[in-house]
Amino acid sequence: MKRWLPVIILLFAIFTRLHDIDKQSLWHDEGNSLRLAERSVNDLIEATSRDIHPPGYYLLLKGWTEFAGISEFALRLLSAFWGILSVAGTIALGKRLFSLEVGLLAAALIAVNPFAVYYGQEARMYTQLAALSVLSLWLFTGMIARADWRHQHGEPNTNSFHTAAYSFWLGVVNIAGLYTQYTFVFTIAVEIVVFVWYWFRRHDNRLLTTFSTSLIMTALAYSLWAFTAYDQLTSWGAPGDSSALGDRLERIATILIYGQVIENLTVVLAAIPLFLLAVAILRVREWWRISLPLLLVIFSVGGLLLSGAYRDANLKFLLPSQIAFAILLALGAVRFNKIVPRKLPGQVAGILALAVIAGINLSNLDEIYSNPDFARSDYRGIADTIKATENEGDAIILNAPNQAEVFTYYYDSELPVYGLPRGLGGDDAATLAETQNILANHDRIFLVLWGDQERDPNHVVENTLNEQAFFVSHDWYVDVQLAQYVTLGEVAATPAVESDTLFGENLRLTGYTLSGDEFVAYQGDVLGVTLYWELLEPLDKPYRVSIQLLYPDGMLAAQGQDAALDPTATPQQDRQAIVVNDTLQPGEYTLIVSIYDPDNPLQRLVPAQNVVSDNAFLVETIILTES
Repeated sequence: MKRWLPVIILLFAIFTRLHDIDKQSLWHDEGNSLRLAERSVNDLIEATSRDIHPPGYYLLLKGWTEFAGISEFALRLLSAFWGILSVAGTIALGKRLFSLEVGLLAAALIAVNPFAVYYGQEARMYTQLAALSVLSLWLFTGMIARADWRHQHGEPNTNSFHTAAYSFWLGVVNIAGLYTQYTFVFTIAVEIVVFVWYWFRRHDNRLLTTFSTSLIMTALAYSLWAFTAYDQLTSWGAPGDSSALGDRLERIATILIYGQVIENLTVVLAAIPLFLLAVAILRVREWWRISLPLLLVIFSVGGLLLSGAYRDANLKFLLPSQIAFAILLALGAVRFNKIVPRKLPGQVAGILALAVIAGINLSNLDEIYSNPDFARSDYRGIADTIKATENEGDAIILNAPNQAEVFTYYYDSELPVYGLPRGLGGDDAATLAETQNILANHDRIFLVLWGDQERDPNHVVENTLNEQAFFVSHDWYVDVQLAQYVTLGEVAATPAVESDTLFGENLRLTGYTLSGDEFVAYQGDVLGVTLYWELLEPLDKPYRVSIQLLYPDGMLAAQGQDAALDPTATPQQDRQAIVVNDTLQPGEYTLIVSIYDPDNPLQRLVPAQNVVSDNAFLVETIILTES
């Protein structure tokens, strides 16, 4: 049975990483991976010199897509491959460091960890980083273990083919790792520290030659990119997380052990891994072996915290550390079982503790496939919505424009697509002018909002649309927003129809302007409504304005997107739009306005006149004609 365990674990790793791999839409970064891979080699390298990641993964993805294609499945399959290889590498590394049993138990943890599985289904470089880190440590461990064997058996200190092979392949893997992701440097740092400690104990000149040759080989190959890497790492201004250190450490520990589904560690969930880790460390035999995974965790976590780069989105850099931590937990489980007398019930306590962790992770796996909280940005859904409703004369604004890579993967129709603000943003006057020009030349605007806080921090695009067009709808597609606006002519500063209607005691409707009072049934026209408000005194809260179109019998036919009133500004305008649904039949419809408390929607400000049901104000009668 034991010989089949590696096969069973790997088959399970394959299943978890391929299951529903193309169910979710590609998100922004995955779209960026594809568009970089589609460039020529020279353009790709030049583009990544301005990015925060080196070109290694993108170059490999470029070659991969040449024969696999660019479907969602094909793009993510490369990451799944690296994820599966990470599991296989965990078996090999655990066996070489300690025993096959340790490798199998650690690999089982990685095979079912939701965090490892999630990134095994994303077209990015993070599982490649993990797999290359494990492979590098496996080669390094073999090099040290061979030196140990020579000392124990008195083998002459001469060069050999195996020594040259270790040196060459360790150099190759470390070069590939550094060109994959900058945090691979922690893996090399661990190897250097362990080597220095070991060499001072053994003074093995053959080992010194072997390892030094691999480092020189790595340094020479990476010198081509070193200055670019320095510029990228010192100029990238992504904000870090300012939460308390204890909270950050708890989050990191949770991710490493249980993945992203569990939010907080309970006493029991924290005690189980602490118990296993303590046994692993306290029962040390050869320090260099246990220091390898332990230092990788310490260096990676410490580097993330001390650099100021810690934030939830950057925890994916810890995938190599997750493997190292799994090996430590597995080691603790195996060693505890061996120190407890076989006749005692506690003899299997270590394995049971590890089984609890694996069981929790296995039970949480479905969350990353089906729970919306762990879904990726749904650009596929956004593109489908636009294509289903677009008309000639419409336009699309991507705010910020770096969404273009993934958006154009899904959107293949004819509407013009504008990326605003241009470049990295910052020129608000130019953004305002271009937004106004788009409004002047298009009937409807689809606005896709993601990352606008970074590129358009003053919300120039959104504010301009709110002030100069009619807001129709707003929907979330996971963490991306799709808003629709229509242009129905210039909005006048004064109302077309005056009114003097008091709502409650302090809010006065001074008038309104409609974009029309007669529409063609079945056409899906848009009714623009501008309401002009005046405050006699500040309101006690930001009441919301609801405009609705009612059937003759008083039932709801259509409505706008409720808007909040500013409780202090006066005068102010509220502009909304109602889509006259293309299923509505010809006839007379009633347009009403109501003001309600957002904390208690049934609590309304009662209008002083033209009151209809539910304390609403009757504005106009709208006619839908046959043609």
